[in-house]
Amino acid sequence: MDFNSLLETAKKMGETASNQQKELENKSFSFSCQNNLITGKINGKYQITELHISQDLMDDKDMLEDLMMIAINQGISQVEKEKEDNMKSLTGGLDLSSFM
Repeated sequence: MDFNSLLETAKKMGETASNQQKELENKSFSFSCQNNLITGKINGKYQITELHISQDLMDDKDMLEDLMMIAINQGISQVEKEKEDNMKSLTGGLDLSSFM
């Protein structure tokens, strides 16, 4: 592989990564916990776009706080997984984290 070919491949990978990032930012991920007592959505920018809390939780502050953390962390994990999957598809499964 010559240098020009290598540069062209790197350019295409950069464009693909940029497109994947834009798609991810616009994607919505649903999360819920404890039989849907808390449900919501998070986007690829880690912004909570919806949050619904069952009336049943309003009298138990400690449980509400715990379940909110669980539910939101579940949403964040979904975004992270999607990012990892995108990177794997872009790099053919190679771990390039040491170069970043």
